[in-house]
Amino acid sequence: MRACLNYPTSPRHGKGKELLEYILKVIKENFPNTKVEIDAQAHAVGYYEKGGFKITSEPF
Repeated sequence: MRACLNYPTSPRHGKGKELLEYILKVIKENFPNTKVEIDAQAHAVGYYEKGGFKITSEPF
């Protein structure tokens, strides 16, 4: 996902949010009741919190 989000024409145009929402929708539809966990660097925490994720471990 990172390479896609770093593409020069996509910063701050909502493409990352759009992609995250789509991925979570596909997971929910195909794997209901599945817990989704991610590893994210400290600088990306706010982004993922906006997407509904919660911090459950120490930052790295």
